[in-house]
Amino acid sequence: MDYINKTQTEQKNGTNVSSVFTHQVLPVLYFSSALVVYLKNMVVADILMLFTYPWHVVGDLGYGGLQLKLIVCRYTAVLFYLSMYTGITFMSLISLERYFKVHWHEISAHFNVGIFWVAFILMVFCYTSAAG
Repeated sequence: MDYINKTQTEQKNGTNVSSVFTHQVLPVLYFSSALVVYLKNMVVADILMLFTYPWHVVGDLGYGGLQLKLIVCRYTAVLFYLSMYTGITFMSLISLERYFKVHWHEISAHFNVGIFWVAFILMVFCYTSAAG
């Protein structure tokens, strides 16, 4: 008994990065309604897409030469389209989630998560095979 109590107090006093992350950061980001989670992830996808614009502009203006155009074509274009279609997928999931909340309450979250992962894996496969 003393050993169990001793290890529990040691774990509470020590800082474990994974427990801090899972108990303080993740609840703020993800433990809310499905709509808020989809919107937060859509914002992340839009910000990633926004970071690809300067690369495209600099490449289109002719700065950086052939190396920059190669980077823009291979990497930032893939990230741009992946982010764009991820945002579209999240908008579709929001509309599906609203529809299922009205009609079927139980299966809405599991169905939307399944659709997201199937669409995401399909997009990653298509874009990585096209970029390679």
